Parts: sequence; C-alpha cells; structure tokens
Amino acid sequence: MGNMLRRRQLEHVFDAAQNIRRCLPTTYTSLTGIGRLSILPELDEPVQSTLHQIIQQCVTPGTPCLDTNCRGVLSHTGMCSELCHQHGRNAVDDLLLCENCDYHGFPCPNCSATILQKQIKPLYDD
Repeated sequence: MGNMLRRRQLEHVFDAAQNIRRCLPTTYTSLTGIGRLSILPELDEPVQSTLHQIIQQCVTPGTPCLDTNCRGVLSHTGMCSELCHQHGRNAVDDLLLCENCDYHGFPCPNCSATILQKQIKPLYDD
C-alpha cells in the first residue's frame, strides 16, 4: 500500500496541526494545499479516520462516502463509487486542490459541508 504524502509533507502537516483550533477559525482559514490536512486532529469520527485511510490509500471496504448526500462507497484509494468528487480522485484531493478555499478561505462552504461534515466551519459562516 502506498501513501498519498511523502514523509516531509507529513511532518509539515503534523507541525502545523499543533497551532490549529476548531473553535478559532483564524488558525485555519489561511491554510493552503497540504497544510489543510493539519485540521485532521480537530475532526471527530468517522471523518477523521476516513481521511486518514484515504491518505494511507487503505480505506476499509464498504466505507461510505464522506458526503452525507451521496450514497456511494469508497474504494481502497478513497474514490467514491458515485464519482462525486470535484477533482475526480478522492476527498483529500478535493481539500488540497479546492480553488474556492484558495480564494475565500479554508474551508469554503462546499468543503465544510461535503467533506468535513460541517465540523470545521468557514470563517464567515452564514
């Protein structure tokens, strides 16, 4: 089994995670790319473990898609059987590559709702 991230990338995520607090959006709103994964320790189950499994490319068979509006199941690499991901691969790629998060702050309303199940809210949540 592979891993989506290299060791140096994982170290960056772990270092950044020490400064993230769910209750303080200013600690995560400016995160970009790989740095967005530093919110993982702040997430509740099953979102946290599902994203960890996707990163490790060893998703448990039968794991439901993170998007609660989707009825799909994830492959071992995290690809949804309903192909609901924006960037076509998996939820982790969607978080890392989201242009709305790049322009409006992390997480954008879509990533907050569909991937993070509203556990991490946008800075300006309506």
